[in-house]
Amino acid sequence: MFYVDQTLNVHELYNPSSAEVDQWFHNQLTQGATGAPPVQDVEGQLSSCFDSHNIEHVFYIAENNHVEELYFYNGRLVESRQETAHHAKMLALADHLSLAV
Repeated sequence: MFYVDQTLNVHELYNPSSAEVDQWFHNQLTQGATGAPPVQDVEGQLSSCFDSHNIEHVFYIAENNHVEELYFYNGRLVESRQETAHHAKMLALADHLSLAV
């Protein structure tokens, strides 16, 4: 589950199926990714999807009006900045995919 806090940072709460006990974990994503800007506003929309390698990606519109993508790769949080005009369809697709789950 992803959410935006009052300081406009993206957070993740998750409960891995491999955990032996019912325990939730927390990641502060925007502060964990080098240079990841905060969300545009506190009501900012987040979207996520899994790729073909079972890696979860989260997308949001940042305060600079760019589409941002955050994901974990080899245990590291990665930020990918996308120009809104060029990659706005990626956000719409991710939103569509997350609704289809």
